[in-house]
Amino acid sequence: MNKFLYDRVKNSARYCRNTQLRMKINLFLEVLSGTKVKVACEKFGVSRASYYRWFKRFQKCDFDLKSLQNKSRKPKQCPHQKNQYITHLVKRYRINYRYGPKQPIQNYSNLKISIQV
Repeated sequence: MNKFLYDRVKNSARYCRNTQLRMKINLFLEVLSGTKVKVACEKFGVSRASYYRWFKRFQKCDFDLKSLQNKSRKPKQCPHQKNQYITHLVKRYRINYRYGPKQPIQNYSNLKISIQV
């Protein structure tokens, strides 16, 4: 057991009120106190891959609790996303002329737009 690391993790979680973060901290403390990773992960219902990913991220950020919060899985950009100007034109055209999604919109403002837009 690494006493220094154990104390550091314990001190960083002293004022933590978030239950998910608290569970992760308790998992780390369990492993740092000498329990095998496999046994501790089974006890907390977490995969070992998740444990190692969380602990690596926690160490990398110098034991900051913000590093343990869930990260967004939303992509930063979408390659299929249409230009907002085109989307606005399509919406306005469908409202004004009552065109539904199945009727093709052709040659509106000299733009070729597919049905899916």
